Amino acid sequence: MSANSVSTDNLETTAPVAASFTATPAVAPPAATPEGPGPTAPRGDAPGFLWSFTLRDLILLALIAALVALGRSLLRLPIHVPGHSGVVWIALLVIGRGMVKKNGAGFLIGLTAGFLVTLLAPGKESVLEWTKYASAGLVLDVTTWTLGGDLRRWWAAALSGAAAHLAKLVTMTLVGLLLRVPTTILVMGLALTATTHVAFGALGGLLGALVLRELDRVPGLRGRT
Repeated sequence: MSANSVSTDNLETTAPVAASFTATPAVAPPAATPEGPGPTAPRGDAPGFLWSFTLRDLILLALIAALVALGRSLLRLPIHVPGHSGVVWIALLVIGRGMVKKNGAGFLIGLTAGFLVTLLAPGKESVLEWTKYASAGLVLDVTTWTLGGDLRRWWAAALSGAAAHLAKLVTMTLVGLLLRVPTTILVMGLALTATTHVAFGALGGLLGALVLRELDRVPGLRGRT
């Protein structure tokens, strides 16, 4: 047997082994979904801020903001308790933030609603009225992100709604100081007002969570809240 035949036999026997190593297909990493990042997304929210919103997101946020402004301007409950209107507009704010799970959604709703409230009631509202709703939306974004990003949970929605409504009261007080409103008027009954704002904000958050849970049962909206 010659050396050439031995080397040829060795090549023929090792070729299938080499082919078995090269034939293993590569596994592609999981791709990101259209609604957000891949499975490593932190806290349930999509990263980014204003640049991450789609046209659908912006239209939905604008509609929610319009409902907030209309509810604040037109819907007057026969309850003479400070902050009672927050049950409606805080609930809408929570619904909008729950449907658009992106950082900054609450702020955009509040900012847009604040400008709309000022336009719907010219002369009746302060030129800084928009700051109350913008601050409420901003605090809602922060608390939602901190608590995990799921506003369908009762406790998360209640805490987020209460914090957002209280932020509105704090901003209103700071605006009053900026406009040189007498301090005695601002601090009169402030403890009671803060308590009612927290209570109505939490109630609005619970109402928003209830609506989000019901929307999640709709086949076309399932998974979007």
